Amino acid sequence: MERKRKNSRVCCRWNNYLRCMKVLIPLLALFILLNIFTGPTLKNRMLRKAVRKITSYFIGTGYERDRIRLQYLHKQQCQREPNAFSDSYNKTLYSYANTDTDGARVQYAIREMLEERFPKPLKGFLQSLKVEMTRKRFMLRLEALAKNVHMEYDPRVLQELIPKVKLHIDMHHKVIDSSARVNFHQRYNTCAVVGNSGELLNSTHGKFIDEHEVVIRINNAKPNKWVLSKPQTEYIGGKTTIMFMNSHVLHQCSRKSKCQCHPYGTNVSIILYLCNAEAMLDVTTCAREHRSPLLLTDRRFDLLVTKIARWYSLRRFFDSKEGELANKWRLWELLHDWEMQHKHEFHYSTGMQAVVFALATCRHVDLLGFGKNPRFMHHFHSPQKGEHYGHDFEAEYIFYEDMVKGRVNANPFLCEAGVYIPPVRVYH
Repeated sequence: MERKRKNSRVCCRWNNYLRCMKVLIPLLALFILLNIFTGPTLKNRMLRKAVRKITSYFIGTGYERDRIRLQYLHKQQCQREPNAFSDSYNKTLYSYANTDTDGARVQYAIREMLEERFPKPLKGFLQSLKVEMTRKRFMLRLEALAKNVHMEYDPRVLQELIPKVKLHIDMHHKVIDSSARVNFHQRYNTCAVVGNSGELLNSTHGKFIDEHEVVIRINNAKPNKWVLSKPQTEYIGGKTTIMFMNSHVLHQCSRKSKCQCHPYGTNVSIILYLCNAEAMLDVTTCAREHRSPLLLTDRRFDLLVTKIARWYSLRRFFDSKEGELANKWRLWELLHDWEMQHKHEFHYSTGMQAVVFALATCRHVDLLGFGKNPRFMHHFHSPQKGEHYGHDFEAEYIFYEDMVKGRVNANPFLCEAGVYIPPVRVYH
C-alpha cells in the first residue's frame, strides 16, 4: 500500500510538472518572439525590460555570455599568492608608486584660471574681442576639466573605456547603429599599437599592420621623405584608426591654419592626454576644426597608467641598487635618487598609455615599434638620438614583456581594474 501511495504521489508530481511545462513553453516562446521582433521598438519600457530579462534568464544573451566569460578569464589571470605584495619591500614600493605627484598642481592651475587669473601667454589672447566665443567655450571646458581632475583614483575605469570611448568612435564611423542594442563587452578583434621607435624601420611590417581591425599610432608620428628610401607603407603601414597624443603635439597643431593635426587623414579619431590645464585652450580651438572625435583621457585612467609606470620604474631602479636588502631609510634615499634621475618629472610615455587602452578594448594586441636598436635613431620620424629624461622606456619594456608572458598579476595595480587582459605579442 505504501509503495502504491508513493508511486501515486510521484505520478501526481510529474503530471503537475507537465501541466506547468505546457503553460510555460508557449509563454517562453511568446517572450522570445517578442524579444526578437519587437524588443528594440517596444514602446512600453517596463515591458521591454521584462521581456529581455525573462529571455536572457532562460536562453542567455551574447552580452551576458561575454560578461561571464571575461570575468572568468580575469579571475584566472589574477590568481596570486595571498601574501604576494605584503612584505615590507613591496609595501614600500607600492606606497611610492601610489603617489599622485601632480594632482594638486593641476587643480591649482585650473582654480586660478576659473577665477580669471590666467598665465601671461593666455591672458592677452583671451582678452581679444575676436575670440570672445572661444573664451566662453574655453571657460566651459575648464569647468568640465575641474570636475574630471577631482575624481578619485578608481582602477575600474578600464571597464568604462568600451562604453565611453570605443562606442563613441564606432558610432562616428558608423560601425554600429546608435539605435541598436549595444554589447558593452564587445572588443575590437585585432589591434596594432604602432610605437615611434627607430627600430620600426628595421623590418617591413607595413602590410601586417594594415591587416588589423584597429591601428593605433602615437603623437602624429609620420616620417619625412629623407627618412625612408622606400615607400613608407612597407615599414609603418598606411592605416590609422586612433591617434593617441599628448597636448604638446596638439599645441603645435593649433598654431597652424584650421588646426591641421591629422597627417593620417581627417577621419582619424584623437585621444588626447592633457599635460597641463592651459592646453584646454588648444582643445577648444581644434575641437571645432576636427571632424572625427577628439576625446580627452579620463583622470582616473591617467592615474592608473601613472601608478603602473612608477611601479615598474621604481622596482627596476631599486632592484639594481639591491633595494630588497635595504632598510627603510636607505629606500627613502633610493627614492630621492630615482626622482633626481628623472629631474622630478617622471612620466609614462604616450605609447604606454595607448597600450593600456588597447589591453582593455581589444581581443588581440600586437605591439610594433617598441624597443631600441643602436643602428637607428630614437624616433623613426626624427633625428632625435636620446630619450626624454622623464621617461623610463626600459621599465615599460618590462611591463610589455609581462603582458606577453601573461603575468598580469606581476604588478599590484592592473588586476584591481577587473578587466581581462588579452594575448599580447611584440614584433621587432
